[in-house]
Amino acid sequence: MPVHAPVGFAAVLAAEPPVPTAGVWDGLSATMAAAAGFRCLFVSGFAVSASLGLPDADLYTRADMTHAVRVAARASGLPVIADLDTGWGNAVNAHYAARDFEQAGAAALMLEDQVSPKPGPLSEQAGVSLVPLPEAAAKVRACVDARTHAAVVARTNADTVDEVLRRAEAYAAAGADVVFPMRHDEGFPFEAWQAARDACGRPLAAAVAPGSWLERELTPQIARELGIAVVIYGLQGVLATARALADAYADLLGPEPGVVSARGVPLREFTNMIGYDEVNRARTRYLGTETDR
Repeated sequence: MPVHAPVGFAAVLAAEPPVPTAGVWDGLSATMAAAAGFRCLFVSGFAVSASLGLPDADLYTRADMTHAVRVAARASGLPVIADLDTGWGNAVNAHYAARDFEQAGAAALMLEDQVSPKPGPLSEQAGVSLVPLPEAAAKVRACVDARTHAAVVARTNADTVDEVLRRAEAYAAAGADVVFPMRHDEGFPFEAWQAARDACGRPLAAAVAPGSWLERELTPQIARELGIAVVIYGLQGVLATARALADAYADLLGPEPGVVSARGVPLREFTNMIGYDEVNRARTRYLGTETDR
């Protein structure tokens, strides 16, 4: 259980690229990602929405997301990228969302350029409606103006290489610190990633979708050559968790429910993972031993 404030995103950008970034949605997932060795976390709107039992279709609220960011930052002590989605409205809404997320502990603020409400989990595919470029750039600038120290990550869901390049350049001009082409199909090959880096003059972020060609082909060396500073594994954790829970609950209703405990984390180990030893040390320090009491 961390006792220090999360470090800023400058430390992430200064690290040897690419920095693997785990998608998280609550304190437990953030704690476990930090324990596994991740140095940066992404509070995923998809995952937060799923944790509320909702699809990723702009149904969860800004307050839901602000809470998740605060919890993940506190639990992990790591720099957290907050998913602003579309900013919950126009540039003014995005400005206030960015301010709130930074105050909640976000080290970076990720804004995307889809029209709201989003179509849902297939939003990374071609044909997504985008906010007109001047309006999208104004929303990026609004986030830049709102922050005091957090980085601004401008994501585009443009489905042609030319439009990705045009928007990457415009978002960098609006003050974005990192540009994030939301592309993991082979219609956006490595040459296009390099072109995006050249067009914007900013570090890039990449999302590695489960089963995508990037998951198979994007090595750390290639990412460095392309100027990709951050590689986000946004959905792998929540999908693995969903499978583990589905199997566990099914087995608890089966003929041998004990198999669930046998393959789970031992209770003592788990209580240590979530900081119970620290609580015991605090009890001893401030309340004394059982004999003292």
